[in-house]
Parts: sequence; structure tokens; C-alpha cells
Amino acid sequence: MSFNPEQFARVLAQIVQAPRVHYLSVPITSGLQEIELLRRYGCGRDQLRRDRSSEFRGVIEYNERRAGELARQLRLAHPGISVINPGGLSVSGWGQADYMTMWKATILGQARALVITDETLLSPGGREEICLALRTGLPVKNSQLRWLTAQEIQNLDAQWREWLAEFWSPEQIEDYVPFIDFAALAPADVADNAGGFRAGMLLASMGRRLA
Repeated sequence: MSFNPEQFARVLAQIVQAPRVHYLSVPITSGLQEIELLRRYGCGRDQLRRDRSSEFRGVIEYNERRAGELARQLRLAHPGISVINPGGLSVSGWGQADYMTMWKATILGQARALVITDETLLSPGGREEICLALRTGLPVKNSQLRWLTAQEIQNLDAQWREWLAEFWSPEQIEDYVPFIDFAALAPADVADNAGGFRAGMLLASMGRRLA
């Protein structure tokens, strides 16, 4: 039996009914690992998937492992919450649009917060999920579950774009991570919420998690 994304989201809603559901927004097919391959081979994303399929598969496997590790850490550190990790789902025949349809429905119907990592802003899907959360007033938190303001997210995005500018042209950056005015998306009370998060110089260690 096969499910379309909407059906899958409804099934998940029946399974996951915890009152404090946190959705973990992480890169799966993108992020630092993919960027390093794009730099190494001087190619675009489509060419990477076509000509370097085994290495691209390594990107997915690495990101899925990291997502699984972070989900386990969150569950251990915060036993009162339920963590949805999208990195653990693989459906034969589904494309990126199918996964996004399902996870957006899950965020809107189930999640009480969106948890992001340092690399979420390097994921096209992750950026869409952040936008969805900000537009609907859903809290966006870091890996310590500290609420992030829209301006703090904007500042972190600016840091990533500054780093990308060290080796990519403005056109390449815009193609990979189109500019989004995150601060303009959030309602005033959400945008002004003092989460106490400081972006810091996260780019000094690219493998480090958001602190």
C-alpha cells in the first residue's frame, strides 16, 4: 500500500499525539557536506546528483546520522518532549516536493516548536520550514531549546551568506540560498521575543552544532 504525502501526514498525526511535539528541521540533501562537494568539483547541484551520485548519497547518509544523533540527545535531555526527526523517513517513489508537502502538514498540524541546527539555513527545505514557523507564530528554537527571535535568525543567515561569499559569486549564493527577510515574516510579538540566543561566530568550526 502506498501513501501520498497528505495521507502520510494524517497517519503520523494519529501516531504522534504528545502535547509537546518538537519538529527537528535539518538538512538532508544539502548543507555543508553538499557545499564542500560543490566547491571541490566546481559543479551545480543537478550535476552533482547526476555525475557524483555515490558521493551525494554520502551527503544524505551523513546528514541522517547527525539528525538521528541530535534527536536522541534532545529526547535524553528533555524527556517531556516528543521529537519528530524527518531524517529517518524514506518513501520509495517520493521526490523532494512530496517530503516537503508531508512535513509542512506535520509542522502545521502537530508541532509546538521548530528546532533548527546551525546548518538549517543552508537547506532550501529548512528555510521554507523556518518561514512557515515564523508566519504562523510557531516558536523556532536552537538545539538547547532556546527560543530564537526572527532577527537572530536573520543575523545567523547573514553570517552564512558572508562565509559563502568567500568562494561563491552573489548569483551562486542567491541560487543556493535565496535571500529571505525573516524578520519581516514574524508577527511583532514573536519578532520581539527575547530568546537570549546569540549567533556568535559559528562559522569558525563548520561541524559545530548551534549553541
